[in-house]
Amino acid sequence: MKTIVAVMSLLLILTSGAVGEPSEEAARPGRLVYSEQVFDFGHVGIDFMLFHTYYIVNNGSEPVPIKRVATSCDCSHIRTTDSQIDPGDTAFFHLDFLTRNYYGPTTKSATVELDDPEYPEVKFYYLSTIGQWYGNLKPKPFSLFFLPGAGAKNVTLKNRAFDQISWELVDCGDTTFDIDLVKPKAARGEILTIRVTPAEGLASGTYSSSFTLHVTTAKDQKPVILTIPVKIVKY
Repeated sequence: MKTIVAVMSLLLILTSGAVGEPSEEAARPGRLVYSEQVFDFGHVGIDFMLFHTYYIVNNGSEPVPIKRVATSCDCSHIRTTDSQIDPGDTAFFHLDFLTRNYYGPTTKSATVELDDPEYPEVKFYYLSTIGQWYGNLKPKPFSLFFLPGAGAKNVTLKNRAFDQISWELVDCGDTTFDIDLVKPKAARGEILTIRVTPAEGLASGTYSSSFTLHVTTAKDQKPVILTIPVKIVKY
């Protein structure tokens, strides 16, 4: 089954005040509603660009001006095309994170400063584990690069240590490629397969993106998270 990937964040967290510390618990409903405060890229390769989109919805009756957006390190950038969040509107904040110069678990943050006394800022956190692979669950390849004229490519994951594994797509804010979950489950010794195909009709240029997968290894265990960078070049 082919999936056109335009998946926004799955976990919605409500807030009624400014955010200072990472939390995955939902607060009581408030005037601003925002996407998950903590996003985990999971296990990724070294020296790749990763992407995620956060958002804030204004459910109030007055506009909320955006004063500034910033990240906690030079390895990341966050941008928005909005100068304020009008009543009933959504502002999107596009993050890119370069994994170069890091190894192992990392935690970074992005801050959205608002001209509002009740909501002076919203902090978004992003996690990753760089260059390390749990249970030898290392995708092959762990990044995709499409030159002009290239067709579909497969990403595979061999199950070497578990009775059964499965994976699902959980995040991708891009429509420059399609994903087909060719083999979403694998017993021990078998291989999971995803097929990634550049979208038809892309204009000339370079398109960089990434997508995130959850790999389930056992019923009572948290999923193993993998993020696959994607670069497509069109002439």
